[in-house]
This record gives sequence, C-alpha cells and structure tokens, in this order.
Amino acid sequence: FERAVQADPGYAQAWYMLGKVASAREDDMHAAEAYAKAYGLDPGYAEAGFNYALALDRQGQEAKAIEVYRKLAALAPPHPEASYNLGLYEIKQKNLPSAIDAFRRALQTKPEYESARYNLGLALLRAEKFPDAGDEFEHVAKQNPKNFSAWFLCAFRFNKSFGNQNIFTLGVFLEFSKLSFNAHYLAFFI
Repeated sequence: FERAVQADPGYAQAWYMLGKVASAREDDMHAAEAYAKAYGLDPGYAEAGFNYALALDRQGQEAKAIEVYRKLAALAPPHPEASYNLGLYEIKQKNLPSAIDAFRRALQTKPEYESARYNLGLALLRAEKFPDAGDEFEHVAKQNPKNFSAWFLCAFRFNKSFGNQNIFTLGVFLEFSKLSFNAHYLAFFI
C-alpha cells in the first residue's frame, strides 16, 4: 500500500488500507495519519473518518475524535457507529440533548442497533423523560428478551413517572415469568 500511495497520493482507498495495516500493528499514530489522509481526500469516506476518530481516541486525542464523530454524524445518512460514539461522549460531558440527538441519528441508519437504543434510553432517563425512556427500554427488551437490564429499567422508570407501581410491576412480573424463573426475584425486587 505504501507503493500505491507513492504512485498515486490522491488514492484514498490506498491510504485507508495503509491505516488498516498500521492499526493491525497497533501503530495508532501512523494509522491516524493514514486515515486522516484518506478522509481528507474524500470527506464522504465515512469508514476512513470513523477509523481516524477511533485512532485519535486511542491516542488520547478526545477533542479531535469528537470533532470527526460530529462530522460523520452529520452525514446523510449518518454513520451509525460514529453517531453512537458521539452520543457516549456527549453523555460523558453531561450534554444530554446532544447525546439524545446522536443516539437517534445512529438509529436512523441502523434501527436494530441495540446499544444505541439502550443508551438513548439511559440519556432520556437522565433527562427525566421517563415515558420516552421506558419506550426505548421496552423496545430493547422486546428486541432482546434476555436483556433483563432493559426490562428492569423500563419498569423502574414507568413506576417513577406514573407512580402506579403495583400495576406496572405486576405486568413486568408476568412478562418476566415467560422468560425465566430468576425473573420472579427481580420483579419482586422492583
């Protein structure tokens, strides 16, 4: 790939592959340089941008990584993993509206992205948008019935929002009872 970029320095794919080789060798500095070159040559090359942001992140250059994630999340369609990572950074910085927006952008492109939906629920929960958070956790729980954390958070937040603990807890108990015996203990704990 080094010969390819020497022969044609404007060949973004060759720079990208050079970055992949450097990443495989755990050489984040050279990986970031190669990915940056590929992304700079073709700003629509989302995978190059995403890998560039990851390499920056591994080097501790969080601010630069966030900047790249923001650009990728603004693409049409948005890059789902970049939007997800941006959401995680926004939560870390306690910027809940931006985190919620980033997770929603990840779900625009990849609606089955369980981690993005779950973290959207967590961000909504922190923003005290309990019914919306409950909806997201319920969606995750239906998508992955063994995600007991989603079931629990769904029940807990609906309880806090509506104050009708007994009826909703019974509903969750009945739903859990279909899944496993251990769920009975969790339902009683709620």
